[in-house]
Amino acid sequence: MADNDIKQSTPSTSSDDEWLRQYDELAERFNALYEKGTERGFETMLQALDKAKEELVNAKQMSLERGEQLRRFLERDLREMVQAAEEKGEDLLQKTAADPTKAGALASLATALELAGKALLGMSKKMRDPLTYHTGEITSAGTLVCKQCGEKLHFDKTARIPPCPKCKGTEFVKTL
Repeated sequence: MADNDIKQSTPSTSSDDEWLRQYDELAERFNALYEKGTERGFETMLQALDKAKEELVNAKQMSLERGEQLRRFLERDLREMVQAAEEKGEDLLQKTAADPTKAGALASLATALELAGKALLGMSKKMRDPLTYHTGEITSAGTLVCKQCGEKLHFDKTARIPPCPKCKGTEFVKTL
């Protein structure tokens, strides 16, 4: 890791722990629903994501408001992975899905994207601009780069995004 790379291991509060657990649970439920289906593609992914959120809300495992917020975070991460898969090739999906060190939601997302395969490649042309991640949001494992100073924050698992430790910036882009 380069000197200017920061590994995020900030302890989280019990409230944060609950958010992170629910994000991972939503990702796992989404993945299970998507794997059961026969159709592939991004619209099908969004339908599975909506159904996963609905099931968890109906089971009183999260509030509707929290479910909506976590759904937005997960959709953002899905879009980012689709874009990265197109730019870096299908090989990225297979490596990410098979890597046991990628804990939590990232493994579920990678498995779903691997299933979708070529149905998704090409759709990210519509999403060329990197998606912006903000301080306070939840993200899956990966590296975020501060838009203000270029500092890299590394996450081994699902985490809440802190301000940039170098410049206190609050906007980031993700690299896989």
